[in-house]
Amino acid sequence: MCGLFNGVVTHVSGISAFIITLATNFVVIGATMGFSRLIANVTSSSIVQSESARAVFASKWGQANISILWWIGFALACGWILGKTTFGNWIYATGDNREAARANGVPVDGVRIALFMGTALCATIFAACQVFETNSADAAKGNLKELEAIAIAVVGGTLMTGGFGSVVGVAMGAVTFGLVANAVFFIPQIDGSYYRVFVGLVLLTAVFLNDNLRKRITGGL
Repeated sequence: MCGLFNGVVTHVSGISAFIITLATNFVVIGATMGFSRLIANVTSSSIVQSESARAVFASKWGQANISILWWIGFALACGWILGKTTFGNWIYATGDNREAARANGVPVDGVRIALFMGTALCATIFAACQVFETNSADAAKGNLKELEAIAIAVVGGTLMTGGFGSVVGVAMGAVTFGLVANAVFFIPQIDGSYYRVFVGLVLLTAVFLNDNLRKRITGGL
């Protein structure tokens, strides 16, 4: 529902998608934390165990969590959609130049709303994996993950202006961030706070490189 809401509001208002999603994120997080404290005086609570849900979202495959399989599955599906389907071409065309895409018969508004809903679905799956793995739900968990997601996409070569990027690049960006996060949080000699420093520096550097890449692709426009 959040994905559909963001997509429709972005389409109707014409406001930047980033602003709409950021505003919705703040509203949902604030409301969830507020109601949690009002009802239970805490932002986290244990959940009633569901073996079927745990099998789907938090079971083990050998030494690996099933969340890894979810990630690989979504990456393969998205790679196939972008590279092998008409809808994938529509996505690139919409990101590159909406008006030109619309003039060529691409259902730009429908594509954007579908992408909002797809993003919300991925976030829901990620949240379900965390909830059933820890047997608890925390309204404050996942804070600032949206900034990490942006940094991962940019590091993976996705243009912030749209129209260029690959699933392989984003996947490599995610792996890079995952390795650094593990190094920072599991090496006792390193303060975990420095992970935020890393994210900020990488995001800033990636934006400059991203802008340079955009100019090369567009011929300096």
